[in-house]
Amino acid sequence: MYTYYEQEKLYGSCSEDDDQNGDWDVYYSYYHFTLSQLFVSFAVCLLLLGTSGRRITVVNNCGFTVWPGISSSPVLNITGFELTEGESRSFQAPTNWTGHIWGRTSCRLNGSGHWSCATGDCGTGEMECYGKTYTPPVTITEIDIRIYEASYDVSIMNGFNLPMTVEPTDGHLGYPKVGCVNDLNLKCPRDLQLEVGGGCKSACQVFPSQDYCCNYTDEYDESDSTVASYGGGDYTVRFCDTFSSIKLGGQLTYGDQLVSLGGNFTLGFFSADSSYFTYLGIWYTNDNESRKVWVANAEYAYGDHALSIDPNTGNLIITDRSRTLITITNIDAGPNPNVTATLEDNGNFRLINENDKRVLWQNFDHPTNVLLPGMKLGYDITTGQNWTLTSWLSNEIPDAGAFTLSWEPVNETSHKILIRRRGQPYWTSENLDNQTFHNIFTIYGYTLTSVYNNKERYISYDISQDSGNGIGRSSFPMWILTPDGQIDGGDNDSQWVPKFCNEFQSHMGCVESSLPLCRRENEEFSYRNGDFAPHKTSNADDSNSSLSISDCFVKCWNDCSCVGFNSRTNGIGCIFWRGRNSFSDDPRESSLWMYVIGPQNPTAEEEKQKREEYFLELTASDSFKDVHHLESNGGKGTDLLLFSFASIVAATNDFSVENKLGQGGFGPVFKAWELWQQGNATELVDMTLRNTCVVQQFVRTVHVALLCVQEKAADRPTTSDMITMLLNDTIPLPAPNKPAFFINRFESTSTTPEERNRNHYTANNLTITAMEGR
Repeated sequence: MYTYYEQEKLYGSCSEDDDQNGDWDVYYSYYHFTLSQLFVSFAVCLLLLGTSGRRITVVNNCGFTVWPGISSSPVLNITGFELTEGESRSFQAPTNWTGHIWGRTSCRLNGSGHWSCATGDCGTGEMECYGKTYTPPVTITEIDIRIYEASYDVSIMNGFNLPMTVEPTDGHLGYPKVGCVNDLNLKCPRDLQLEVGGGCKSACQVFPSQDYCCNYTDEYDESDSTVASYGGGDYTVRFCDTFSSIKLGGQLTYGDQLVSLGGNFTLGFFSADSSYFTYLGIWYTNDNESRKVWVANAEYAYGDHALSIDPNTGNLIITDRSRTLITITNIDAGPNPNVTATLEDNGNFRLINENDKRVLWQNFDHPTNVLLPGMKLGYDITTGQNWTLTSWLSNEIPDAGAFTLSWEPVNETSHKILIRRRGQPYWTSENLDNQTFHNIFTIYGYTLTSVYNNKERYISYDISQDSGNGIGRSSFPMWILTPDGQIDGGDNDSQWVPKFCNEFQSHMGCVESSLPLCRRENEEFSYRNGDFAPHKTSNADDSNSSLSISDCFVKCWNDCSCVGFNSRTNGIGCIFWRGRNSFSDDPRESSLWMYVIGPQNPTAEEEKQKREEYFLELTASDSFKDVHHLESNGGKGTDLLLFSFASIVAATNDFSVENKLGQGGFGPVFKAWELWQQGNATELVDMTLRNTCVVQQFVRTVHVALLCVQEKAADRPTTSDMITMLLNDTIPLPAPNKPAFFINRFESTSTTPEERNRNHYTANNLTITAMEGR
């Protein structure tokens, strides 16, 4: 048999984080706790154990009905029963008894009276199993009761269908609860998933070869795989159970987790950048992104270690099984400490003195990069305690980054949120006024509380009771100070600070500072994929592992030759592009992503102002006056531009068919009209402008353009009407008729008697010019 650590390396464990490294190619775990054996005299054993056996209680904590099955030697009178949500049932097991207990799911009785279950079925056709065993995949509790000792464990060697734990009670003081508390069905590899019923097969069941199958014979083949208990006592088996506390003498190893009683939060070890080294953190249990809301050892990552309580001081410590690596807390619990560490349902991890129930330490007083509801942002005047956030170095690495977020005084009576970058003011919220900061939009779904007294001054927030799910509020409420200095509202869509604050954004809260002479107000870095022309731009690396993405921005912003940047591996270090801005977009997945300097996209108001200035300039020009003159002279004009026949031949490539009106270089009218008729006018937008184009404005511009090229001049708007239509979005526009030179007769609805008597018209790609005397 493999040792436990060899098994964990080969087969994985019950941890939600094990699949981060892609180690699910084999699915097997033998979950256990190592326990130093306690030796007592034979006489005491006989006195405690007696001959009546043990009482075993089975509890269903799942949100659905479970049908436990029992296979044992000797066979009991009860071998299968039903447990609804929250229900429990007990039975007596004799001395010298070995039994397997498992859960069956989605059981039903068909029309012919045959009983069957989706997982764990024992094949009897009835609810009772009558000593028959389970059908994999199934999670199994194994209990072996002898006169002098007993042993227990939870195995997923034969697959997994339900989270399950077992613990000794009533006399087994000091012996741990063991089991698998995570629902492995949620992360079961596709090849191992049960087709129907929600189970995860073992790799040996799917790939029956020596590479995936362990020669399992008996739990005592591997001395570390089970817990051996001495003394009298009973057992409790639970489906869908959780651990929420660590007691003195207990420990939490890699793969183990604490889950708050309501299931909101999980505490455990995780690997930040797919490396061997891990951190201890807390996250929302159901957050698919597993974003960490608190990290205990952000500055120090280690390999094989465990969380426990120091029996001498009562402090929370991280050990490597032989020595203390990190002391998380710094408390004085007095002699013979009796403390418990509990993860609460609001994400607060508390160290509590069990003698007087005092809170000795809590992680809410030591936030990292996230502010949770109920956490404080501010300071304690009497103790000097500061409640501030510190950004991660990158999205993958929780080391301290470039930014801090704090609640700082403006004067004697008011405070503001201040972000500092490398100690220097970077962004400010300005004062809080009626639940709103000047530089942050109204925060819906939350209630802000500002406390100002002689002891402490802070701001905190809670979820509004009348907000339902909260408009603008995340399903997992948190304020994250990101590595690039933004405040993220938790839904990845509400960043309350500009990305890469610069001197031109003081109206958005950015703190003004000296400006490089080469930068302009309308310049900003945008995230694009593509590359620079190699003969015009060169790149260089800065592999300093303490540089965050914001450091890369500052270096590039202050370097007049820098036209682009990005971080290196895992969001640390920098790559710079210097030279001419020769960047070309490339939408292919294989192309590079980087921040590229360029003009800032104008706002809608700036676009409107630009249009107004353009038309004012146009109406003041000589060419525009000629148009007015032409209109006032009944279509006649002497100042129109004249073109020679030779110039027209050259411009049309000798009247080539490709350049004919309606096709090629001179033919956007056909395409515009057809797309307009189909309701697909936005397809006319140039690909390079799609991300900056205001769709409403574009569609209106196309509409006006089609009105201007209608067949009949009487249908077309005047120049002044056209300008008004473009500048005033509230004016309703008439539906356009088919444009001139369209392959059909015109369908004008505006005619005069004089026009009806005229025989000159345009049809079928032909044009006529009528010559008349002056």
